[in-house]
Amino acid sequence: NDPNPVHYDPKLFDCGLPILGICYGLQMLNKQRGGTIVRQAVREDGQFQVELNQTECPLFKDMNKLENVLLTHGDSIEKLGENLLVVGKSESFIVACADKEKPIYGLQFHPEVN
Repeated sequence: NDPNPVHYDPKLFDCGLPILGICYGLQMLNKQRGGTIVRQAVREDGQFQVELNQTECPLFKDMNKLENVLLTHGDSIEKLGENLLVVGKSESFIVACADKEKPIYGLQFHPEVN
């Protein structure tokens, strides 16, 4: 919902390369697929336990079903975009999605932070 969103070539999502969108990248992916993002009344900032779907998402195959991750966001997915599958949830929000056919993934959390 940024008034000055990042500009990108939408053909990026059809180039055949694997894509991992982190935080704002998840939101961009969802909006590109026709989904919606909404500003939440309460932010998720800090360590949170999330539930990951290891069977539907190869990114999570060697992880626990429940993992502690860093979330730092006020905007969240309201409506999931077309051809996306929810593969991770916090207690309150969708935190991970995957394309149903292509190696394209979005994470609201920050896997680069230990």
